[in-house]
Amino acid sequence: MKVKAVAFKEVLQTIALAWLSISRRNKKHTLHLLLSLLLYKRVSIKIYGFSLPCNEKFIMKKAKLLSAAVFVFYSVACSQTEHNVQAMPVIFVASTPCTVGTRPLPGMSLTGKCELIKWKLQIFGIAGSNSTRTYILDCDYGMAKQGTRGLVDGGTHLHRDGKWAMQTGMPGNPTAVIFCLDPGKPKESVYLLKLSDELLHLLDSDRQLMTGTAAWSYTLNKLP
Repeated sequence: MKVKAVAFKEVLQTIALAWLSISRRNKKHTLHLLLSLLLYKRVSIKIYGFSLPCNEKFIMKKAKLLSAAVFVFYSVACSQTEHNVQAMPVIFVASTPCTVGTRPLPGMSLTGKCELIKWKLQIFGIAGSNSTRTYILDCDYGMAKQGTRGLVDGGTHLHRDGKWAMQTGMPGNPTAVIFCLDPGKPKESVYLLKLSDELLHLLDSDRQLMTGTAAWSYTLNKLP
């Protein structure tokens, strides 16, 4: 009977995938089943170019080694999956008003003409610990270009990045969930009220809701 050679990594991937889908008490039986399947299929395991015969004697002798290898592969896979989940930002976008005396973001010119702000807020680590909570904010602001969704001459660009924190409470709502950008810099902090998982609303420095216009609101929407 012809023996088929497969990479050792493929063997571990097959076992690890099955490992994820079964209960703890059935893992030992499943491992034995998969190893027996390798024996039945006459598969040889290839490691760094060398083929190891997957016969009954090899299975019995190397069962513990294979079990340990599966555990390591499974642990690394879970770790990489968690890292990838944390690395993916949640993105919110908005088009908000900007009027004389109202500059929602520190760093904006107080004298330049401003009618519209276009936001793109990337929040990292929502499901993670405080150490992983960072953000990237890019805004373009200026006068709205008539008949389009853009800005005259492209507007002025403002970039911010740093840490954010989850805080609680605002006037009239002590249980409100607040996203605070740059909590360690009170004069530069930006506050956003969490309305839902899909909506954030901009607050002023006193944590009061900012009021929009007939054309634009101060609500940021989560991208799908």
